[in-house]
Amino acid sequence: MALPKVSIVFLQVVIVIHFALTVWANQCIWLPVSYQFCNFLVLAVGVGAVVAPSNHAISELFLFGVAFALLHDIIIIAVTYDNDKKTGYVCKGNKDHFRFSFAMSILNLLLKPISLILIVSNYLTRGDGGLKEKVSQYRANRGTGTEPPNQALPPQEPPPY
Repeated sequence: MALPKVSIVFLQVVIVIHFALTVWANQCIWLPVSYQFCNFLVLAVGVGAVVAPSNHAISELFLFGVAFALLHDIIIIAVTYDNDKKTGYVCKGNKDHFRFSFAMSILNLLLKPISLILIVSNYLTRGDGGLKEKVSQYRANRGTGTEPPNQALPPQEPPPY
């Protein structure tokens, strides 16, 4: 099954949705700073991927960043969630505020695999270059013996002091 072509607009929607969910998840201070840092950094890289659609390196970084953020969110939420016991200290006694924050972090976590599929399909439709080109070159050269041998680097002069 081939992935459908995804335009930049879908990436912009993904970034806006994850930004809103991350902000709402951080209304209570029950998540550590690493959650905020990881998610906002990945969103900043996503903005860079939208701004520079011809740059394959930043789109690969966005793809791997979202994959890492998915794993990171699972670990952080599992470690820090204490089943509503410390909400009096976290949200000034407002359990509904804590539950909303927790629900937004879970919704953000559940939407990340869908976002990964959209990001991968967008990456594959961006054309030649990047990891996709390297994999296709490797597959084309496999077993043919046309790969150039590794050559030693030429000697370099030490810098003058």
